Amino acid sequence: MLHVSKTSSIYDSRRCAVTNRVKAALIVALVLFVLCSLGPTRAVEAGNETDGSTTSSSTTLPVRHHKPTTWSEWEDCTRGLTKKVIGERLQVKGYATRPTVLQRATDADAPLVVMLHGANGCIEKLQSQTDIEEIAGAWGVSLLWVSGAQLGGRWWNVNGRCCGKASDANIDDYSYVRAALKSVRSLGLNPRRIVVVGKSNGGGMAVGIGCALRREVDVVVSASGFKGSSCRGSGVSLMAIGGTDDKQLGAIEATKIAAFWRNGPLSCAAKPTRESRKTASISTWRCKDGRFVRLVVLKGMEHLWPTYSHFSADEEVLRIARGELP
Repeated sequence: MLHVSKTSSIYDSRRCAVTNRVKAALIVALVLFVLCSLGPTRAVEAGNETDGSTTSSSTTLPVRHHKPTTWSEWEDCTRGLTKKVIGERLQVKGYATRPTVLQRATDADAPLVVMLHGANGCIEKLQSQTDIEEIAGAWGVSLLWVSGAQLGGRWWNVNGRCCGKASDANIDDYSYVRAALKSVRSLGLNPRRIVVVGKSNGGGMAVGIGCALRREVDVVVSASGFKGSSCRGSGVSLMAIGGTDDKQLGAIEATKIAAFWRNGPLSCAAKPTRESRKTASISTWRCKDGRFVRLVVLKGMEHLWPTYSHFSADEEVLRIARGELP
């Protein structure tokens, strides 16, 4: 019979206890390491979603997903540019009072996205809604941020009727955008693709640019915008985004823009391809010469810039600029 002393039994028990504690500590450390490596997350309105910095579902490029920022979170506008604005200040000849900001990608022929603010807006206010200014460089896309004339606030004169003091004063904003693009090229940049994006009043201006600057741009994007201009044979692709809870413009106006564009400026297929992503309903019409019309309706969204995990306007615009969509 084997006899084990009481002292030996106590020693063995203590040694096992220490070993178990070490194992538990190692497991906890491993779990913490994995969680930290996933990056910061924060809950959104959907309850079971998590948002924050992540990568695109189709690429390894960075994107940011979160609840859209609301009116109370947007930056106030000043007469000039604040230090919060990301990008280098660009002087546009003849438009010294209009803040213009350029973010250059590494390649001189990188795609260029032109960003237009909304009514009584500014670059600061638009950048407090978007995340594109923080990730475009990694995507190899340049950004050009433009400003309406300072008339006690900044608006865009889309058509002589809208909007605000810019229309009252009959400001020629199309010439300014053309001059800003010329300034970009004077720095040695030669974008292989130009996408013009506008929010609200800027969205209406983007549609107008699709008509007025049809030989200079490739795609226009209207986010919570409107159809303020008419033309035929534009040859410019278009994406219109709108929310069903937008009481100002939203999904109804976006649907009108898409219907007009595919039956006037472009000649498109009668039936679209359709895609559903949670609250996003996406319809895409293929058009002549490889062009497209894309309509995005976001259920429950107000007059906001969408940054959801299932639909981010930042990511969508960058993918269009790179020729990956639709």
